[in-house]
Amino acid sequence: MRSPTGQPRSTWQVRVQVGSVYKRLIVRGPREFRWQLLGGWRVTDPTPVSEVPLDYRYAFGGHYSLPDEDAFTNFGSMKRGIEMTERDLPYPNKPVGVGGWLMFYIWVVCIILPFIFVVKILEFLREQDVVENADWFNYFLETVPYTSAFFVFCHLCMAVVLYASNKKITRYIVVLLIWLSGPLLNASLLAFCLAIMPPEAGEYFLAKRIPSSMFNLVWSVVWTLYFLRSKRVANTYCRDGKAIKNSAA
Repeated sequence: MRSPTGQPRSTWQVRVQVGSVYKRLIVRGPREFRWQLLGGWRVTDPTPVSEVPLDYRYAFGGHYSLPDEDAFTNFGSMKRGIEMTERDLPYPNKPVGVGGWLMFYIWVVCIILPFIFVVKILEFLREQDVVENADWFNYFLETVPYTSAFFVFCHLCMAVVLYASNKKITRYIVVLLIWLSGPLLNASLLAFCLAIMPPEAGEYFLAKRIPSSMFNLVWSVVWTLYFLRSKRVANTYCRDGKAIKNSAA
């Protein structure tokens, strides 16, 4: 079913004949129900398209529920992932929408853990005597607010992007931020500290940081594999932004 002018449009009217009866329907481009950051659901604006399949699910902006096999997100039919799209999902019989481990990552990893991290950093800075310390330690303390702000900023960006976007590139943006705020930031901090510390202090610091650095690396690898291989993530972020942009040009 094509738009009247052949150009991408968000909505248009069509006449359908059912037997001897004519019906006038409103056809809309794909819309989605998305869970908002502060709770509640919202329906996105229709995506401009030039054609849609002749399918009752598009009439009057209707919607249909996709199966949700994840018991963790079984909140009832109105709180499952619901999506309308002009093409099939990558994994039609798998969960879709923000739920399960994806919900855990957004709330726990991107919001709660950075908040706890900030509290710990503020307590650490209050306990330091920045007057009587060695010069190299004062240099280190000066970098703490900047590295901490970068860490929190990356995680808040991930939370916003995961809630606000549904494009394929979202997964790769999140993976990039995981590595920027994790192993790369940690490696940069280690290199800086080893450069300014005396040799004895540097060896001790490195020995203390190796276990946490290895955990940070494993943590990043695990979540990278999740965002690249999870079927829920693939279903939730499956829009091709380039294709949509070209169709609207």
